[in-house]
Amino acid sequence: MQLELTMKAFRAKTNLTLRDKYHHGLEQVLLHYGVTKVTSQSRDWFDSENTWLVLVESNEDGQILGGARMQLAEDNLPLPMEKAIGFKDARIYEIINEYKKNGVGEFCGLWNSRKVAGMGLGSMYLGEACISIAPKIGFNTVLGLCAPSTKQNSFKLGFQIDNRLGLQGEFNYPKENLVATALFIEDIHTLATADETSRKHIFQLRAFPELITDESTKRGDLKLFYHL
Repeated sequence: MQLELTMKAFRAKTNLTLRDKYHHGLEQVLLHYGVTKVTSQSRDWFDSENTWLVLVESNEDGQILGGARMQLAEDNLPLPMEKAIGFKDARIYEIINEYKKNGVGEFCGLWNSRKVAGMGLGSMYLGEACISIAPKIGFNTVLGLCAPSTKQNSFKLGFQIDNRLGLQGEFNYPKENLVATALFIEDIHTLATADETSRKHIFQLRAFPELITDESTKRGDLKLFYHL
């Protein structure tokens, strides 16, 4: 049976109901893994003009099954990475300031429900959707922190390890027994460092933001309705 899902992008403050559902889902996933303090969990972006959400919604019952956030750097609102690793490595502030004049922000707060685990929604499809909208919401460079489990798929999206930070890009975060890697895509327009399959799909979504695709995954078939 094919699962039909809608993937939609919007400025976070324009839909408070969906914003709150996204945030609740993120908190529940983090609690499931025993993580209670992570900077992307903060609510300080709730009223930001420069924060967008991309959500995955079930066409059957409207349930939010996953989401991610694109937060553009602004003077009065630190990016989650600044709060997460700034006290360990102050170079993050210099890097953000260097890129800020051309538009830099963070891909963060990524989660998906256990109902769709293993279908690539969190690790690939949401990532491709977020990278696809980046140029039209003011991004030229994208930063992020990833867990070991999502590192390889992050590379497919075009992210590279930021060796300027931490120990070859790595930090103990959000707990001392966990490792996070600092990543960046320096030029979001060309995506020269992306895997060719992902690159083609991202450019397809940029050209056709109202797209319908059929996808096969190891856990079943998907029909994705994009509204980006």
